[in-house]
Amino acid sequence: MLYFILLLTFIQPADCQKKLDEINTSYQNCLDEGKIMVNCSQTFLSEMDQLLYEVLTDIKESFTNEQVDSLLQNQKDWELRREHQSNLLNNRLDSLAKVDGMVSQDDRMFTYNEKALFIEKRIQELILHLK
Repeated sequence: MLYFILLLTFIQPADCQKKLDEINTSYQNCLDEGKIMVNCSQTFLSEMDQLLYEVLTDIKESFTNEQVDSLLQNQKDWELRREHQSNLLNNRLDSLAKVDGMVSQDDRMFTYNEKALFIEKRIQELILHLK
């Protein structure tokens, strides 16, 4: 219930941007520690995914039915681009695998980072819809 209330109070574009900035700062601080940085990137990706969901929820709550329909179609198109981008990144990662099938932690970290940045770009686009 508290989570739902928090989502309802999250609608302001400045709040979305603030949350995005907090995620980026937290990610950078984690990387700066220099310890198991692949975990930092995994968390960054997960937090970007969660924020994307929150922003989409906020937009849907403030849009008319027609606007929601348009947004959902636009989001489906973006999801297809995301899947394509993810497949490209995964294929690149697979190509970097050593003979034993292992991929370096750094390569995994960069892949998670690129996936998260792709989502972040979408979040920025959606924040504009809240303005």
